[in-house]
Amino acid sequence: MFTGRTAELAVFRAALAGDEGAPAVLFVHGPGGIGKSMLLRRFAAEARAAGRQVLEIDGRIVQPTPEASNGRPRRLSPRPARS
Repeated sequence: MFTGRTAELAVFRAALAGDEGAPAVLFVHGPGGIGKSMLLRRFAAEARAAGRQVLEIDGRIVQPTPEASNGRPRRLSPRPARS
C-alpha cells in the first residue's frame, strides 16, 4: 500500500501535466529503505494512467558507461501498471 509522499506526488503530477514552472527532471535520492523504489513505481503507474509510455531501466544491470546509455533500446515493451 502506498501512503504519504504528497509533496513528491504533487511535483511529479505538475511535471507530468507540463505545468509552467514544473521541473523537467526529477532526481529521486536518499538512503536505502525510505521508499524510493515504491515512489518510482507510483510515478510510473500515474504516467501510464496518463497515457505516457514508461521505460524502466534498472541501474543495477546497466553498465555506467557512455556506450551503455547511447543509442536506442532494442525493444520497448511497456509493463502493465502494478498495484
